[in-house]
Amino acid sequence: DDTEAARLYRLAADQGIPSAQFNVALCFSAGEGVPQSHIDAAHYHRLAVDLGHMEAQFNLANAYSQGMGVLQNHGEAVRYYRLAADQGDKAAQQNLGTGFASQPTRALIWHSTTSAYAMPGARDCCKISARLHATTAS
Repeated sequence: DDTEAARLYRLAADQGIPSAQFNVALCFSAGEGVPQSHIDAAHYHRLAVDLGHMEAQFNLANAYSQGMGVLQNHGEAVRYYRLAADQGDKAAQQNLGTGFASQPTRALIWHSTTSAYAMPGARDCCKISARLHATTAS
């Protein structure tokens, strides 16, 4: 039962368990076992982020990028994507590479990282970034 699962996750989340905080955030995001609330989802993601939870970092970055439960803030999105990327989150690395399209050297660095992990689409992004870098470097 979703309601009972959400209740138990919240009990564990209140004890400061990052995976439980992350799961509560997912419950609020999807409206499973609790009323859907992107504000509450962002709150619980932030609690998990404060304890270093990589997936929560990525989801909070998405929330800031899209303005879901928080005010849209691309600077904060980059900040949280970077935290997740530094822990090895391949999707965050790719998002950073794509986000730095106006800065080809930085884009190439992030796309090269994701390409090394064979992230779908990363090789193409890496090639585009390399071409942009070559164009701006000449």
